[in-house]
Amino acid sequence: MATAVLLSLSGVVLATPAAGQAVSPQDDSVQCDMGGIAAFSPAVSNTAAQSTMKLTVGKRQCVDDASEVASVTFEVSFTGSLSCTALPAGTSGKATYTWYLTDGSTDTSTANVHLTGASPQEFTIEGSIANGRYEAQSVDGEGSIDLAGAEGGCDADGVAEARMDGTFTVT
Repeated sequence: MATAVLLSLSGVVLATPAAGQAVSPQDDSVQCDMGGIAAFSPAVSNTAAQSTMKLTVGKRQCVDDASEVASVTFEVSFTGSLSCTALPAGTSGKATYTWYLTDGSTDTSTANVHLTGASPQEFTIEGSIANGRYEAQSVDGEGSIDLAGAEGGCDADGVAEARMDGTFTVT
């Protein structure tokens, strides 16, 4: 009798398939690091103003049920009233993912996502994969943006770019 293996990553338990059990990319889940850069155009300050926030994640590690995805890159933009203390919660964006597979190939997905949580220190992204790998599956992410440590500062010229950390999961 084959048994499944459980992996724990940042408090999330992922089940891997039992020996000999195939898992379709459409049916498995994946959790990835969401560390990267949050860029603001124009720069954000303590005063709310219309701006675009672009989240860019460089090649970051993933763990998936089928052991097929090694890492991911992705980008998503949100436009709305932004400041160093408030994000445009409730706005929508289209995320583009490039999946780097363990066999050396790549695959892609796009997702329709919504920004929830109104603070750069704690935000969430929720949505669904519209096409490509993991089509019709949910995507949920949690992250934070380090505006306090960013060049320019909220009190001075504003922040054009800051470090972002977090994770996201496709289920």
